[in-house]
Amino acid sequence: MSENRKREDDWILSKLNALENEFRAGNDAALRELLFQCAYYQAVIPDWAADALLSIKARLRSGELLSLDKEFGGKPRPHAKKLQMSDRLEKFTPHVLAAALHWRCRTVEDDQYNMGKVGAFDEQGFDAIAELANKFATDLINSGVKKISRRSVIDILNNDGKEIKNIPRGGGGSGHGVAHMQMPNLIERRIGRKILHD
Repeated sequence: MSENRKREDDWILSKLNALENEFRAGNDAALRELLFQCAYYQAVIPDWAADALLSIKARLRSGELLSLDKEFGGKPRPHAKKLQMSDRLEKFTPHVLAAALHWRCRTVEDDQYNMGKVGAFDEQGFDAIAELANKFATDLINSGVKKISRRSVIDILNNDGKEIKNIPRGGGGSGHGVAHMQMPNLIERRIGRKILHD
């Protein structure tokens, strides 16, 4: 297995492990999200999730369970605009994280934005990340998705960018930043594309 493939697998497994922890903590919607993630990244469904699904099937057959709403974290659907915003943020997340990583690991020699504050997560930094993320997401924008804003960058980094925020500005002068620079920029597979095999 190539080093890059191993990094990708480790990254995906960390997402699945986080969902297992959420599920065991009582978040039923984590099981539904896990199924989506396995489909997106072509991952095998973990044993714990397979057991949960088989348990649901047995309860459906016995009549103990009449609806899947609770089992999959069902709740009233939010307003359409809120759903559209959530979908847009999810589509932009890999691009924003890649842009934030690039920004955070810039060196002083690269500073062309904010005179000595290169890599800082401040207003100018968020603007620079948004600009770079929009460049990365050309195909997404060309398909009709609205460009990302500073506010959306902040939301994405608060939800998914904690590891990047822990990197010292400029990459820390060590392998720490370099290792994070190699974090795979995984994009979910296109619907209809055949499942890949090793």
